[in-house]
Amino acid sequence: MQQDDANSANPDANVRIDLIARIEASFSQQTPSGKRVAGWLLNNLAQIPFEPSFRT
Repeated sequence: MQQDDANSANPDANVRIDLIARIEASFSQQTPSGKRVAGWLLNNLAQIPFEPSFRT
């Protein structure tokens, strides 16, 4: 439960976790070029400027 509280307090963390999960889940279905891009994204998450989403 404490982890849920931390994620709800930081929406960027939720976006990052979702992105990582989506990339990893689809990795085996991607083309070699897609795998290179996915690999770069996973290795450089700190450089990607995530913005909080304001969904209602």
